[in-house]
Amino acid sequence: MPVDSTTVVDALAGTSAPNREVERKLAELALGIVCALEELQTSVEQAERDLFNLETYNAAKSRRLGPDLIELLEWGMELENVQDLAPEGLSESYEKMKLLARRVILNS
Repeated sequence: MPVDSTTVVDALAGTSAPNREVERKLAELALGIVCALEELQTSVEQAERDLFNLETYNAAKSRRLGPDLIELLEWGMELENVQDLAPEGLSESYEKMKLLARRVILNS
């Protein structure tokens, strides 16, 4: 399946920024989305459209972005399942995602 060239990963990588800078910007975006989710300012569905989707994940993998960022995207893609099957686990998912995002930001 070809990677959609309109993903946020491709847009950031198209600036010829180093991978670490792309990772930092994606982690900052993810952290903002998770905070908005916690504050009920956005929905899981919107978060998936904005960042946590298979196209973004595949673009990040193909650009060989770091494992913490990849794991962050994986957690984000699972949010809908957590919301549907175990909504009491959302806060744990958000905390793990914030930890991963902060780790990426600090290491960039």
